[in-house]
Amino acid sequence: MSDLGSSRPVLRFFAAFAGLVVLAWLVFLTGFWQAMAPDPQTVDPTTRRAAPVRTLSPSTADADEAPDPEGPFAVSGRVLGSEGGPQADTPLIWRAHDGPADPVELGRTGPDGSFAITVPAPGMLQPRLWTQPERVHVSADRSELEFVGIARCPVSVDVQAPDGSPVFRQTVRARIKLPHRSSSLQIEQSTGEDGTAQFDDMPCGVASIWVRRAGYPQGRRDNVDTVVDQHLIIQLADGVSVTGRVTDLEGEPIEDARVHSGNASDYTDADGLYGLMVDARNLSRVNVSADGFASTSERLRIATADADATELVLDFVLERARLVTVYCAGLPDDSCASIVPMFCTRTFLPVGEMCKGDPTVCRCPEGSGAIRGGGMAVEVEPDDTEVWLDLSGRGGIRGRVLIGGKAVDPSVGRCNVLATRLPTALEDIPGGMSAGGQGSCLPDGHFEITGLKSGRYMVMAHTTAGEGNDPSVKVNGEMVDVGTIDIGGGGRIEGVVIDGVTGDGVPGQAVVAYQGSNDELAGLGQTVSGAEGRFTISGLVDGDYEVILANRPFTTESVTITDGRTDDVELTTGEAGLLTSNGFELETDDAGNLVVGTVDPDGAAAGAGLEEGDVVVGVTLGGMDVGELVPGMSDEITDAVLDHWGGPGVGLVVDRDGDRTVVGLD
Repeated sequence: MSDLGSSRPVLRFFAAFAGLVVLAWLVFLTGFWQAMAPDPQTVDPTTRRAAPVRTLSPSTADADEAPDPEGPFAVSGRVLGSEGGPQADTPLIWRAHDGPADPVELGRTGPDGSFAITVPAPGMLQPRLWTQPERVHVSADRSELEFVGIARCPVSVDVQAPDGSPVFRQTVRARIKLPHRSSSLQIEQSTGEDGTAQFDDMPCGVASIWVRRAGYPQGRRDNVDTVVDQHLIIQLADGVSVTGRVTDLEGEPIEDARVHSGNASDYTDADGLYGLMVDARNLSRVNVSADGFASTSERLRIATADADATELVLDFVLERARLVTVYCAGLPDDSCASIVPMFCTRTFLPVGEMCKGDPTVCRCPEGSGAIRGGGMAVEVEPDDTEVWLDLSGRGGIRGRVLIGGKAVDPSVGRCNVLATRLPTALEDIPGGMSAGGQGSCLPDGHFEITGLKSGRYMVMAHTTAGEGNDPSVKVNGEMVDVGTIDIGGGGRIEGVVIDGVTGDGVPGQAVVAYQGSNDELAGLGQTVSGAEGRFTISGLVDGDYEVILANRPFTTESVTITDGRTDDVELTTGEAGLLTSNGFELETDDAGNLVVGTVDPDGAAAGAGLEEGDVVVGVTLGGMDVGELVPGMSDEITDAVLDHWGGPGVGLVVDRDGDRTVVGLD
């Protein structure tokens, strides 16, 4: 099973949306600074270290189920091509659960695509061919297995220099994500004398295709629908050269520090040197991180017209990170790994650096701080190297994940469950934004999450085969059994995401469906659009739903599920980002100030009164000055809003010769 670090765009959408809601609360709710203070009852040195607790074991399969035998097992089936024809002479590959990692060939298919082999022990079986399913878990005799080859969609990619001339002998790489498959497929080809790379065996699916060429930023196309887009152009751009050195406070070089901006990334060498070539359109900050050091960043924006003539030297000095280990009394092995999210923050800020690992390690600010997670806010004193959270006596959630009515098989590759407390008041913010917990499924789909603060939770199961949810589970100091979460069962919402400009289907877009009843969340589903923009959300109960396209700006449609079905839904993408849709560019001056550069005289920004040379000192959301609410994070929030938010309700706070004014944008 993979960990919860895998990409989940819908969750990131919810996190961003929750963050904006929190900022709105800060203005209207009183007592914020007092509420953010860590609980004084948890910081008494005599009670900080909790007594050892009995560790809890995760729930197991039904007691009457016998353990897997050791083998051997008789396994038979067939391998078919994408059109249903037999695949003859295809090797069958087996990997043992315990033993050498190298695969073993157990046999080959016959002329009719069939096979009958002996598998020596529990493990994974798959053809040496791209198929659905990718592999199957074998722990008993199995018959009538069927592997079907993945359909191919030939794609050609023209690689061009900034002046439009073809680029010869250039490697082009592609990564394709297919439904119900735990891992992406990665392939590569080289361009010929005409500058074209021909992918004759490209699988039909959603691909990312990119080019890395010395002296240029990475050229990249994401969410390419290989069913539709079979002739692509990747035109390289002139880039901004950013070089420099990363050292510690004593001036010693830091090796293997990661420096990145946009989609450009590099690691420092033994002398601490790095070099990036960044597309000016993706350049807003240069970020640096290294093991054992506090991360830092530098705001940097260059006008696109100046990119090819710009060479910047940017040095960084990193401070040693203050690392604090956090333990959670009352959880198995006192581990906090299941508590998400957990931050170490300054005393009066709601978010900070994310804690991670097992044991859980946090990068904390110097001086006093706070560990926030699991609904608790615990003070970190200046000399603390470890902190304990007491989560004993709390409730939990257990259940089982099914896929189409069947137990989760390890072949699925991923089965994780996330429980997120539905916020009800300001009290939820100090304890980590949401008092959530996470856990992994056992091979039979059972899961258990403990240490949950009382309240209502949304339980979200994530597998390679899709997602399933129980939108409202009440926890009150007891272990609650939610029964089964059946992915693929229940009512369905099907539809398509359409590009508002071209009219084509758009893959890779997050879609959320929710049902509200009596001011409570009664139903929830989520997915990401696939090839041709098609999407399906399953596991829903009958009723009225709002279907949201989590794009810029948000698009919603109302639907009703009756007897498990509803009419198809069509969602249309909206405008581009804030800068593009309003017609202006930003630059940083020599003092690091964010300055308005080119302003399109016919654009919305000019019409709203934005002027070239305005110094941007912050942003407003819904009329609220974010910088005044969270002064310590003003620059970071401003950059995040400008780069990712598409409005409405955003304004720029600008300084004109000492006078501050707000320019509203749509």
